[in-house]
Amino acid sequence: MIKKIWYFLHAKEQELAILVWLKNINKPLYDEYSWKNSIKSVILRIGQIILRLIILIFWAVVSFLGVLTYAFLPLLIIWEIIYQFI
Repeated sequence: MIKKIWYFLHAKEQELAILVWLKNINKPLYDEYSWKNSIKSVILRIGQIILRLIILIFWAVVSFLGVLTYAFLPLLIIWEIIYQFI
């Protein structure tokens, strides 16, 4: 299960293309090399990277909570069965 979640998060990282945004952070948009466009492109790309990292962190937290739920659900069920007999 952990291996599947690792592949899922890796696929999400590729889907969000965070590394591509990081590689192209200094390239100006539309090949216009004026200083205004350079500043705009850096600000835009930093914003995109932050937003995409937040999305990736969200999926990592959801996956982690899913693993915890899957791991502790049998213990909770056993506890509830014992609680019914007490």
